[in-house]
Amino acid sequence: MRYRQPRRVNVVSIALLALLAAVGYGVVQFGPPCWRLFQVKEVLQDAASRYLGRRSVNEASNMRSLVDDIRDEAERKIKNLGLEDQSVRVDLHESGDELTVEAKYKEIIRHPWVSKVTVLNCNPRFERNLDR
Repeated sequence: MRYRQPRRVNVVSIALLALLAAVGYGVVQFGPPCWRLFQVKEVLQDAASRYLGRRSVNEASNMRSLVDDIRDEAERKIKNLGLEDQSVRVDLHESGDELTVEAKYKEIIRHPWVSKVTVLNCNPRFERNLDR
C-alpha cells in the first residue's frame, strides 16, 4: 500500500501557526505589565527597607512624616515605570510585629484592531515580619 505525501499546508500546521500567533500576542500585550509588576514589588521592598532602616533613629513625632516621605517616593518611582494610569496609591503600615507595604494601581492594555481595553487591577504587597 502506498501512502500519499502530506501537503505542506494542512490543518495542523495552520493550527500551530494560530497558536504561535496567539502566544506571541499574549507576550507582547501582557509581558510589559507583568514586568512592571515585578519592578513595583522591588520598589515596595526598597520602601520597606528604607522604613525599617530609618524608624529606629526617628522619634515618634517624626514617624508620620517619615511614612509620608517614603510613601511619596515609592509612588513617584512607580509612576516613573511607565504606567498609563497615574493614580497610584502606596500604603505603608505597621501592625504588631508585621510591616506591610502595598500598592494599588491599574494597568491599561489597549488591543489593536479592535476597540477593546483590558484593565488589570494590580495590588502587589510586600510583608515583613519585624521579629527577625
